[in-house]
Amino acid sequence: MMIVDADVNGAISIAGSVRGLGYQCLLSADPVNATEMLEHDVDIGIVLADVSMAFTGDFNLLEQIDARFGLLRPVVPIVMAGDPSLEVAIRAMNTNAVDLLDKPLNDAALVRALRRALLRRSQLASIKLLAAFATAQSTDDLEPDIKMAKGLNQSPEQKLMKLIRKTIAFRQQRNEYFGSELFSDPAWDIILELTLAKLQGVPVPISSACAAASAPFTTAYRHIGNLVDHRMVRRWKDPLDQRRVLLELEDDTHSAISDFLLSSDISI
Repeated sequence: MMIVDADVNGAISIAGSVRGLGYQCLLSADPVNATEMLEHDVDIGIVLADVSMAFTGDFNLLEQIDARFGLLRPVVPIVMAGDPSLEVAIRAMNTNAVDLLDKPLNDAALVRALRRALLRRSQLASIKLLAAFATAQSTDDLEPDIKMAKGLNQSPEQKLMKLIRKTIAFRQQRNEYFGSELFSDPAWDIILELTLAKLQGVPVPISSACAAASAPFTTAYRHIGNLVDHRMVRRWKDPLDQRRVLLELEDDTHSAISDFLLSSDISI
């Protein structure tokens, strides 16, 4: 991972905590330099950036990360700020940050943020791999009996996870060609993200759900509220961090979505 902060002494202190948790860590005091380091070091998958670095001047580091890498190579940002405002929170969510941390950093909050970032990176990597697999399938390079064998001995949960990831990858690829505005369906994108998380047994931070919607934060947030009002999604505050809001599909919604997807005729 990489820490991007103009406060060198503070960054060194944070790096010590990060390395103590078992992470390799690089430092940068300049957002442009940080982008160059990301381009040359493919092992960097998490960026912990001070707000002054993330949104400095006309160079938005988080937007650069999203534009240059996206699904081609998952890089998950975390933003930290001495006095985080609502505006900073919205900008962080709109640029796919997985968390917004208060400075000075609390060790427990840092551990939770890094875990969420690792989970998010794993999810994005899975989408990338499934997109590549779907492309390979379309070329008919695999023999029919090999294709058939891939569906054997899979549980319904495994089939469902594979189908959801393939669907998300398709929608992401479609957005690359046509943009997310033309075929925007935020509620469905949120439902897919929450269904996948439900199968994995983990709740989803509201910021991650908003990022999955491929829509402006206010639009995504409104759709989440709608899903909560219709009792399709459960929303609660993290008991370990009252500033963090978590989401999970209600059981009835999960059953209905699962039955619908598994009954579809989409090839998986």
